[in-house]
Amino acid sequence: MKKLTRIVGTALSLSLLTFAPLVADNCCADCCWNPCGWSGDFEIGADAFYWKPMSCPLHYADRIFVSGTTTTVQVQELKSDYDWGVRAFVGYERGCTFAQLSYLYTNPTDHVKSNQGAATAFNVIGVPTQATAWSRGEAQLNWVYQNADLRVGHLLHRRSGCQFGVFGNLRWAYLNNKEMIRGRSENDLVPPDIFSSTTTVKAKFDGVGLGVGALGEFCIWRGLNVFGEFDVMGIIGQRTTPQVENINIATTTGTTITTTLSQFSSNISVIPALDMRLGFNYTYDCWCTTLVAEVGYEINYYWNAIDKPLFTTTSFVPDARNRECSDIGFGGIFAGFRALF
Repeated sequence: MKKLTRIVGTALSLSLLTFAPLVADNCCADCCWNPCGWSGDFEIGADAFYWKPMSCPLHYADRIFVSGTTTTVQVQELKSDYDWGVRAFVGYERGCTFAQLSYLYTNPTDHVKSNQGAATAFNVIGVPTQATAWSRGEAQLNWVYQNADLRVGHLLHRRSGCQFGVFGNLRWAYLNNKEMIRGRSENDLVPPDIFSSTTTVKAKFDGVGLGVGALGEFCIWRGLNVFGEFDVMGIIGQRTTPQVENINIATTTGTTITTTLSQFSSNISVIPALDMRLGFNYTYDCWCTTLVAEVGYEINYYWNAIDKPLFTTTSFVPDARNRECSDIGFGGIFAGFRALF
């Protein structure tokens, strides 16, 4: 949370520095190269993201080292890494009024394995216990994030290469989280008995909400611009509770025990959300078409969007939520293009 606060503070400071000169009457007057002028009303474009989920790491195992009276625990965690996402959009502008419809999709997945090694003991978190000690643990963390935005706004100030505006936003947001932890053990028999136990947790949020925001662009030199956007929203939707599934498999007997538990009831919630976008673009005008290439940094962040169960070493705590891990965000770099005609 502290890291996000620093990011928000930095972004707001940069946004103020970017937007402040845009409202002045002499903002960038006739300072930018624009041989053909504004070329059209329709817009189409796409962005590619390379970003990662901003969420709690998944604690899936512990390596325990005992030396005399000293016990040391090495926590084994799975942290989300960078992955790709994409957004496509179309827009229309008439005078100083504009509208844009966009769709975003990303599906980052991470996986990790570890074993006991030289440790005295090895615990796998959140899976049912069994007679033989665990020798290996693995975890998988998956997110599906989608949103669709309909923006309608108005430019309060506009000159060649220099503009500032406000907009309203209607958003559909979908967040789906899946976590898997698996433990594996085998005894000293020949051939060994192999036992595995898997816990899978699924949680999601699906909702619609409204937001307001501001955007601005300021010319630096001959078609090169710095731009920024800031958007805050309130989204109402169904927060589906974690569904915990435990699967135990013993290879010797061929026995499979499957237990599916619904931890909490679903609930309707209103969650706050934030989008920020800062970057540079280059605009090239040629008769009836304007081409824009852009690159920058973007954050989408949602508070209290996901319910997760609270795990102990061997199981989960009934009806208990992990309050510290209910927020989720996605942040990273993007590059894209737009065509206006």
